[in-house]
Amino acid sequence: MKTGFFVLGPAGSGKTTCCIEVFKMKNFNKERFKIINLDPSNNYWKNLDIIDIRKLIKLEDVIKELSLGPNGGLIFCIEYLIDNMNWLEDQINLSNERILFFDLPGQIELFSHQTLIRDLSSHLNHVCNVSVTVLYFLDSQFLGDTSKLLEAH
Repeated sequence: MKTGFFVLGPAGSGKTTCCIEVFKMKNFNKERFKIINLDPSNNYWKNLDIIDIRKLIKLEDVIKELSLGPNGGLIFCIEYLIDNMNWLEDQINLSNERILFFDLPGQIELFSHQTLIRDLSSHLNHVCNVSVTVLYFLDSQFLGDTSKLLEAH
């Protein structure tokens, strides 16, 4: 069984930064792991040895071709990924890494208003034999000022 880490959280909370730091450790760690970019708007990973959703679908293409806004386009991209999970399965099976870090988009709609991330996790677990753990990132400014996170009445 492989181990997967979904790196979730709002935009700007450090998800990609964390994955970049993990990627940098690749040469210093005996454990084999793979970064999987599931953010179709994130082109940071271009030309690096990762699995990249942008090889399947790109947000800017969806926005242009379907006249969608960024959030609708992002939801379309993740739905497209789930409809084409064989692509992701093939990419995971081609890699020998047993630890997978999934860099996910920061739009909360994907996991608060939709079942897309849950469906993805379930598929990875049952079909790809990947046990998924969620790493939820939150900017530390929210911890010091709870009024930004919760409103007290």
